[in-house]
Amino acid sequence: MGPTPRIPISLLAGALGLAACSHPQKPFVFSEGIAPQRATKLLVDALAAEGVQAATIDPTAGVIVTAWGDTGYRFREDPPFNENAIDVERTVFRRYHVFLLPDGATDRTTVRLQAEAKRCTPDVTIRNQRLLGDCQDVDQFFPALQEEMDELGQKLRQTSALHTRHPPAQSAKAVAQSGR
Repeated sequence: MGPTPRIPISLLAGALGLAACSHPQKPFVFSEGIAPQRATKLLVDALAAEGVQAATIDPTAGVIVTAWGDTGYRFREDPPFNENAIDVERTVFRRYHVFLLPDGATDRTTVRLQAEAKRCTPDVTIRNQRLLGDCQDVDQFFPALQEEMDELGQKLRQTSALHTRHPPAQSAKAVAQSGR
């Protein structure tokens, strides 16, 4: 038997800590009574109100893709091969994909929001909605990245609810309190 490779405890603890905190992305999905013909424009406007610029809009396919943006998250990573090299700083860039799925039977639109994220070295350039440089996909979302997507999803849901074709029914409790 040969010698067993030894992994530094700090590296193992860091890897386990990151794995415990990250998870596969959970898309934000909701269904409102938005007429499919109005859904794309409404959601593009709602994204803009939140400071998120749409880069690609295809109303026929029901797809909105936002522009890449720097999230402000920075991570230091150990160099992949040379132990004497300095560590590498990576910046997380993200864009959102909004999918609009009309249901002809109910005249409602189901909205699916998901994010695409990449970790990039500082010399990345954004050109024609492409990240040019050394970038790697972010497959495991850390909590803050998921929370930001969920917050944006909630805001899109609220805007959609305000513009539904059929206003939400009042609960019996709300009707009783209003004295009707």
